[in-house]
This record gives sequence, structure tokens and C-alpha cells, in this order.
Amino acid sequence: MIRRAARHLLYHALNSDVSLARLRRALRRHGVVVLMYHEVWGDSEEIDAWTVTRRSEFLRQVEYLRRHYDVLTLDEAAARLAAPARGVRPGVVITFDDGHQGLVDVLLPMVESEHLPVTIYLASGHIERQCHMWFDRVINALQVAEPLEIDLGPLYGAGSFHFSGVPGQATWLEIDRLLEVAKSSSIERCEDLAREVERQAARAARRAGARLMPLRPDGVGALARSRWIEIGGHSHCHGLFPLLSPAERRESLQRNRELLREWTGREIRHFAYPSGEHDAASVCAVAESGFATAVTTVPGIWTAATPVHRIPRVGVGRYDDMSVFRIAATGGIGITRRLLLSGPSARI
Repeated sequence: MIRRAARHLLYHALNSDVSLARLRRALRRHGVVVLMYHEVWGDSEEIDAWTVTRRSEFLRQVEYLRRHYDVLTLDEAAARLAAPARGVRPGVVITFDDGHQGLVDVLLPMVESEHLPVTIYLASGHIERQCHMWFDRVINALQVAEPLEIDLGPLYGAGSFHFSGVPGQATWLEIDRLLEVAKSSSIERCEDLAREVERQAARAARRAGARLMPLRPDGVGALARSRWIEIGGHSHCHGLFPLLSPAERRESLQRNRELLREWTGREIRHFAYPSGEHDAASVCAVAESGFATAVTTVPGIWTAATPVHRIPRVGVGRYDDMSVFRIAATGGIGITRRLLLSGPSARI
């Protein structure tokens, strides 16, 4: 109890205006923070998913960034790090991963009205086939309206997962715990897990509401026509690169780039590792494919010393209030989540 109280005192000390100003000054001198989002929905659309940020919360976060930061493109951030200038404000880059329909329906109008530069990393396989990625299938299946137990013991040795049927962060934390069972596995194992979860979840009544849906190719084109949006690659298969063979990595990178070029009419210059997972061979494959930068999900600050194909990012999601976001924007989210003991994996 005493240790937990001490953690909360330290957290609130970090969140004071004085502490945040000091952190921003340090960031201005040393680097840029890259923020990672996934999806944005309207406030009335309910889902238990950290990956889905509410529209009003995103706008509040953007307003805060406008007051205290320069919101940069990836190329602008790289140029600033290569030639630091005095007197500039700290820099931040906004990115989105995967490719869901809310990026067109909700994010695009905000980007246009706010003149907000963002980079969107798209995995092309689920867009081409118009199917759900395995983790979206799990999230959609577990939006239940009554108590449910999912038993993965026989197949995965992972035990049981309990869902109350009550909406809220506690449900998401249990979903996230389940997702972690398969995140370091092959695509085939992940798809098997998703099928098993869907089978067991069919016993429970589903909550009314929207479901995660993939972008369509014409939606990708609509995003690319915005002067404020840069489209980046995120692989074709969304498989974990360290688990793929060299040939599979090359094929996934090549197909992803080909489709995104076809849908956007643009060159694809930046990349995000699926689930942030990378090793030396993955980094080499991405660099050899000609991508100018590649981002991970390792939290931290992008500095002049950071390898350009291992850029850290700080995840932001549905259950991160403004006190958490203010620290996230300084690159300190790892400390914040350890203090609060409530953060998700942020690796989807």
C-alpha cells in the first residue's frame, strides 16, 4: 500500500506544470517524440478496445500538442534532428497503424480541418481481401453483453479468461491479456486462436454497436489525396518479422509496397514493423527495400543518435486520459504506465 501510494505521488509530481515544462525543454534539446495511434471513432460508438481513441479525446490531445509542440512530418523531424536549430519548440510526429475504416470516416475530416500532418502505416493484406486481422477478430468477438469464460488451456496452455459483460477498461485488460498469448506466434497460430475465441464467444449475447472494419482500397486513395497525410508501409501479412523467413519478409514488403503504390499513386517511403517486432535481419530487410525510416513500438525519444530504421514510438489509446497523455508526449509513457500498473501492451 505504501509503495503504491509512493508511485502515485511520483506520477502526480511528474504531471505538474513545472515538471512537464522541464521535460519539454529536455525534449527540445535532445529529440522528437513519435506518437502511435491505431483507430479513431465517434464518441457515441462504444467498444472495449484501447486501440480505438474517441474523437473528442483525440481533438483535446491535438489542441494540447498545438499549444506546446511543433507537429512535424517524419521528414521534417529527420531534418530537424540532422540540423538542430535554437529557439524551436519540442517536436512530435503523429502516426497511425494498420488501416481501419475510422481513418476515413473520422480521422480524415479532422486532419483536413486541423491542417494536421499524420503518417498512416497500412497493412495491405486485410484491405485487399476485405477481411479482419486476427486480433480484430478477437476484439470484435469479445464485445459481449453477458458473463463469458474463454478457456484456452487445452490448445494453448494459457488457462481461462473471464469477461463480465460490463463495458469498460477491465474488459479491455482481459482482452489484451488474451491477445498476448499469441502475439509472439506465427500467423497460423494466431488465426487458430482467433477462430477458437470466436467459437467460444458465440455462446454469449453480443453488445450492440460498431465493429472494427478494414479500410477499402478506395479509402486508402482518399487518405492519400490529403496533403496532410503520408502513407507508409506496414507489411502485407502483418506477421511478426523475426518469425518470417527471409523470402517471406521480402515478399510481404514487396507486395505491401506494390499495392499501396497502386492505391495511392505515391511512393511509399516509411515503414512500421508489425506489432513493433524486429531483429537485425528484419531491420536489414526493411533498409534494403529502400524505406527511408522504420518505426518500432519501443517507447522512447527519437534522437540524432537513433538508427533511422529503429525509431521508437509512444503508444496512445482509449484509456489514456490527459494526465497520461501529457507525459506520453514527452516520451515518458513507459515510466507512467509502470507507475500506474494499468497499461496495455501497445504492440498490436
